Amino acid sequence: MADLVYAINMTLMPLINLKFISVKGHDTRNSTSLRKEYKMNNTVYIVSRPRENKFGWTPDLTDAARYGKLKIVFEPEDKPQFNPTKAIDTARKAMEGFNPDDFLLWPGGGDPIAVMVACMIAAEESEEVNILRWERNFNEGERDRRKGWYLPVKLNMA
Repeated sequence: MADLVYAINMTLMPLINLKFISVKGHDTRNSTSLRKEYKMNNTVYIVSRPRENKFGWTPDLTDAARYGKLKIVFEPEDKPQFNPTKAIDTARKAMEGFNPDDFLLWPGGGDPIAVMVACMIAAEESEEVNILRWERNFNEGERDRRKGWYLPVKLNMA
């Protein structure tokens, strides 16, 4: 039963019903049933521009580009936690035209308030919001966060 398919339904979050499907023991990067090709007119909204962390690593967004064109919502100098009203305006302008086929991606680091604001703006535009989750490469026997790929996850915001 190494090829067990499972789903996670996070019902503890009253506003979000998260459904994630994975195939344990398979390299899902090559699975046509789980990884479909996306139209290049989609947009991947990068919540905050990636920055080098204290270990000298900067997230690689190369794999995310196959889901659509990349667009930054917040720059490192933006401080949503100190001025949420301005952050909401900034996100609304950056995410103008967001549609159900677009994606949100948070590369980690930065301000978590930025993620909340971007998700709120996306939910205003669509009942379902696609996010890209970093899936680490376990096939090589390592838990190295630098190796992996982005996996789409749909959030039902209704």
